[in-house]
Amino acid sequence: MFRLWIKSYQKLLETRPILTKTASASALLFAGDLVQQSRETGPWDLSRACRMGAWGFIAGPVLHLWFLRLETLIPPHPAARSAVLKMLVDQAVMAPPAFMTFVAFQGVLEGKSFNQITDKVKQDFWPVLSLNYMIWPAVQTFNFFVVPQNQRVGFVFV
Repeated sequence: MFRLWIKSYQKLLETRPILTKTASASALLFAGDLVQQSRETGPWDLSRACRMGAWGFIAGPVLHLWFLRLETLIPPHPAARSAVLKMLVDQAVMAPPAFMTFVAFQGVLEGKSFNQITDKVKQDFWPVLSLNYMIWPAVQTFNFFVVPQNQRVGFVFV
């Protein structure tokens, strides 16, 4: 049964890549937030999980197109060099605006004002970006070096 599901999913990645990656991103973000909430004290906040899932409707298609663009910008060989270059461009060009967009998107869904959102971005930008740079360069280098191109969007949301 699991093999059939994997085969069907692979077929959808080929025939409907943006829709499949968007749905996958949303589902993984929603589920991931529920898992995180189960580790926290207090009841689940389904609206928070829904906000995280909603982010997948933006991040899924954007990352699909971004990863395709990286494939056209950076030659595939040698593979290790290509993976490192893609990671460097990804972290320099995509990471900062992705964080700001995420905070703005979540703030809008939470009903925060423009000033509250900009204050949150200003307050958290460097600490979050610094933490990002401790984790994501290794993750993205692995992603670009090992993970097949059509599965990279899903990988970053696992």
